[in-house]
Amino acid sequence: MVDILVTTIWLLSFESKDTVKVGGLAEVPPRLGEALINKGYNVELLIPNHGFTHINSTNLQLLSKHVIQSREIAVYKYAGSRIPHIIFSSNILDEREVYSSRYLYDKAFEWAIGVKTYLEEQLSRGKYPAVIHGNDWHSVPSLIAINTLLTKYNVDSKIFYQIHLLSRTRISIEDFKNKLGIDASEKVKGIYGIRTLQDYYYLSNGYIDRLGALISHKLLTVSKNYTKDVIRHLGLDMEKHVDYIPNAITWDLYQALDNILKYHPSLREHLEPEKILGYERKYLRDYFLTKALGCFRENEPFIDDKEAREIVMKLDTYPFKGSGQIYPFKTDGPLAIMTGRLTKQKGVEVLLSSLEEIIDRVPEARIVLILLPVWGQKDLVQIVYEHSILFKENLRVVLGRVPSLYMLAHIS
Repeated sequence: MVDILVTTIWLLSFESKDTVKVGGLAEVPPRLGEALINKGYNVELLIPNHGFTHINSTNLQLLSKHVIQSREIAVYKYAGSRIPHIIFSSNILDEREVYSSRYLYDKAFEWAIGVKTYLEEQLSRGKYPAVIHGNDWHSVPSLIAINTLLTKYNVDSKIFYQIHLLSRTRISIEDFKNKLGIDASEKVKGIYGIRTLQDYYYLSNGYIDRLGALISHKLLTVSKNYTKDVIRHLGLDMEKHVDYIPNAITWDLYQALDNILKYHPSLREHLEPEKILGYERKYLRDYFLTKALGCFRENEPFIDDKEAREIVMKLDTYPFKGSGQIYPFKTDGPLAIMTGRLTKQKGVEVLLSSLEEIIDRVPEARIVLILLPVWGQKDLVQIVYEHSILFKENLRVVLGRVPSLYMLAHIS
């Protein structure tokens, strides 16, 4: 017999701002967890290691070690952030390239092995979470493992699956047996009741986002408008099953201004809130475009992926000047910015293909892309590099994290 911990919520995420961050996903689950803690809930964030414990040894507690299918998986609790992180470590889970295509699929399954073992330990103590919230397709193998255990023990936890970005990833039903030790005949609970995993797999046609949606109590996404894309891609039976938690900016204006002053103290007299809403905004934009873009701080830009960094450091045709640095614009102009990972899903190629028309309509347009190169996107780096050369009067691309520019870019 097991007793529910009615206030306990598990958040499953491949990234966290408090351990390893690549893109926007790292912000959402931890922020959600912090909001839930404020409401009195107990929250744990379950995440792969991605090498975090190798560079951080403080606030770590080793909870357990297991040898599963000839692989050792260690489970740590990290108490260095407001929301406790349960970190899963193994040879493959320790790979620092978070989204490397060489490891990503296997990482998701190995993480699921750790999550399954962690839940089994909780169940053996008569405990289990009231809510499990998985984020993006990497969490689906874990959600399947959790679902089979909860169904087996007739536990009425609620599983939520949130899609931040739709994936085309497909999954093999044999991998549930080979990698997770879950037979296709095992029962899971989903929107069509309690059925075998094989039944739900065939209903998903192997499409991992649809499978995650089918075995969840509720499917979530990031906006009302994106629910339409989700329904169109996953099927009309999702129409009443999907809801959304709006994305929101967590920045505080005064904290943002303090951040800018840290790197650009000469702007102090121009950064009063009432001024940046008026004419001073034009001054800030001119400063950003014609000065700051050409004055990165020491060691900037930061690029975690070694292969991507080596490529970026060699770019030296104007407006690039080598070592990841760029020349600023010569003059001010109407500004548009884009920030995020340099991946096809973000639509960078769509924007670049529209540049000629944009510039034809607004010749003085200034477009700044602050993009984080990731493993396996060498072709995209080359594409943005070539467009920077071709549209050197209108386009600047910052490749990597540049803390001294990030907030200034958004305020400008």
